[in-house]
Amino acid sequence: MKRQPSPFLPAALLLTAPLALLLGSCAGAARARQEVPYEAVRARIEAGDPQGALTEYDQAMRERPAGPDERLLRAQLLLASDRRDEARAELESLAAEHPDQTEALALLGRLRQEDGDTPGARDLFQRALQAEPGNFTALHGLGRILFDEGSYPEALVRFDRALEVERGFSFAFADRARTRAALEDWAGAAADLDEAVRLDPEDPWNYMDRGKLRLRSRALNKAEQDFARCLALDPENFLARVLRAGVLEERGRTAEAIADYEQALRLRPDYDFAFAPLAVLHYIEGNWDRAGDLFRLAFRAQPAEPAYALLAALCRRQAGRNREAGELLGGLAATQAPNSWELQAARYLANPALENVMLADIVKEPNRVKRGRLLFYLASQFLLEGRTAPALTYLAEAAEIERRDLPERRIAAALLQSYGREETE
Repeated sequence: MKRQPSPFLPAALLLTAPLALLLGSCAGAARARQEVPYEAVRARIEAGDPQGALTEYDQAMRERPAGPDERLLRAQLLLASDRRDEARAELESLAAEHPDQTEALALLGRLRQEDGDTPGARDLFQRALQAEPGNFTALHGLGRILFDEGSYPEALVRFDRALEVERGFSFAFADRARTRAALEDWAGAAADLDEAVRLDPEDPWNYMDRGKLRLRSRALNKAEQDFARCLALDPENFLARVLRAGVLEERGRTAEAIADYEQALRLRPDYDFAFAPLAVLHYIEGNWDRAGDLFRLAFRAQPAEPAYALLAALCRRQAGRNREAGELLGGLAATQAPNSWELQAARYLANPALENVMLADIVKEPNRVKRGRLLFYLASQFLLEGRTAPALTYLAEAAEIERRDLPERRIAAALLQSYGREETE
């Protein structure tokens, strides 16, 4: 079952835990009265057929009075079968008639939480916990609310308590892992995610979360393995594609990284955060048209990053489309602040005869990052003119820009490597 890339799970998965707990708690009574076909219901649930389990229940209970536990079980089966309105009505009736039925309160809280009614959910969870301090559903649900509010220490207390009550559900460990990560308890988060994977090796988001944690610790090989496993279980997971693409790029596997980015954009064409990284890779590979189109899209999505427009113009120039490059540069220059480095670069690329002015601006630039970026554009123009030796000298400094995320730095480093030169660390 798929999980969204957020701290919250779909209702059907969230309801798996209380349903399993309920099946366990009422098993003895159900078997003793021989009313609920417990084993048949359980088998259907484990087979992923909640509607079949509901049918088994209804057939067995036809013309028989149902007690609070049986009614709660039916409400759970309705929820697992995506019949939320019927389940809500049954739970509201059950909670009104049997105020001591805390699981009904907790499940109503879960439904309100799923509907975005946080105050209502919090009230129901707290009422359930007042009557039953160890109610797993309420503890877990309240922990999620606190996490979403950024109250991480308080959320951790609830998740700890929930896992003291029941340790059989992977999503509870995954939620605690996110909370521990938010508190920078990286070792604890890693241990929780290992346990989440052990409990549910078929949940792709457990691998996603663990891969992100491993990526943070620079365990690139293990992170790649986790993203690959996530994609094997959920091939349409665009975020896993993006993250694996970044890992593949860092490991020098450019073609594979491009393939992952392109597939991610096929899945989510509006995911503009992938435009620039993918454009950089296409630039490195010399795919000028695709790189230029992507840099233009990146600039459109993030107009506060004029470097994307500069790079789009460079791509057009590389492809021999000088008129388009000039139009891009002219439009960009008209929007930039006087004396900005972006305006300096745009003017130079539009008119390379201003080389001496560009060099003078670079010499006077005190900011090392801005200086490095200006040198990149100077070097790029030199390469277009066939002046390779000075271009490589300038690229060497551009490749030492402290911000490794900048596209100019990444392209400069790749160009140096392609000419048999390595960047210095």
